[in-house]
Amino acid sequence: MTQNTAYLRCDTLGVLFSACAVVMVGKSRDHRLPIVLAAILGMLAFATKQHFVASTASCALYLFLKNRKLGMLFIGASVFLYGAFAIFAQAAWAVGTGSAPMLPFLSILEVSHTQFPILKR
Repeated sequence: MTQNTAYLRCDTLGVLFSACAVVMVGKSRDHRLPIVLAAILGMLAFATKQHFVASTASCALYLFLKNRKLGMLFIGASVFLYGAFAIFAQAAWAVGTGSAPMLPFLSILEVSHTQFPILKR
């Protein structure tokens, strides 16, 4: 069982999401849907490990230099998705558990596990 623990890590999933996002941006051919899907894949890669934000940054830089309109679409979608993920992570994991730092702008929400019983551990 312990010889296969390398396959149980989240690194390969993050690499998969990152690579798919980069390939999708490269093959987008000035269409909007692949750009938004690449932003979703970049956020999912970030959700596995935070250092996978590099794929989102490289896609944003490439798109911004290639086509500013698509670059701004990608940046806007990424900012929205990363913000939504931060709010969800704050509400689901950090409140009252001491397992993650509180985000300063979300401390005014006062979300508790009694308000969201599905979030109980």
